[in-house]
Amino acid sequence: MSPLDAGSAAHLVGYLVAITIYAMLFAMVWPTRRESPLSLATAVMGCVWNLGSLWRYAASELALVPVSISVGVATFAAIDLLPAVVVHSVLRNQLRGPRAHRIKLLTAAAYTLSASAAVSHVYAATTLGVPLFSEMHHLIGPGFGILLSRGTLANLDLFKSVSLLPGGTQTVTLTNGQELKVSRTQARVLRDQLLRL
Repeated sequence: MSPLDAGSAAHLVGYLVAITIYAMLFAMVWPTRRESPLSLATAVMGCVWNLGSLWRYAASELALVPVSISVGVATFAAIDLLPAVVVHSVLRNQLRGPRAHRIKLLTAAAYTLSASAAVSHVYAATTLGVPLFSEMHHLIGPGFGILLSRGTLANLDLFKSVSLLPGGTQTVTLTNGQELKVSRTQARVLRDQLLRL
């Protein structure tokens, strides 16, 4: 097998494994789709993303199928919407807590960022004839980085205690026994905003 053939095989196997994993997730959550619509949305977007990527790879690299702008738009829209669904999934248990307003704003901002990217791909396809508005697509990663650093994404049930150490640093003890060293500023945020100690 030549290096190009090995690379092609690796890509194909990777796409097929990812499709299988998301299809398994879909099959697992389908019976409980009313109770877990976010898990179902994650499975659907993961399948669309990987099936679309496989199609685009088969079209561009292997010339097995025709190039399709619609498949490209669906692929990029799915991968750009997926982070918002994951953020919503992680934060959904905090939507009724003391920080509910901040969590709702954070979730809305995540969906706005993702939807803006998805709409930009539709715009690029209809006006420019390309499936990807690359500037917006490349802003998703940094955008979510900024969004999550401001939103303090955390599962509060995992925190057991915060202990002061010499030198101003502190140790956060998790319920599983793991200890994390944090700066004074990080610990103050944990203590004042999250743990309310």
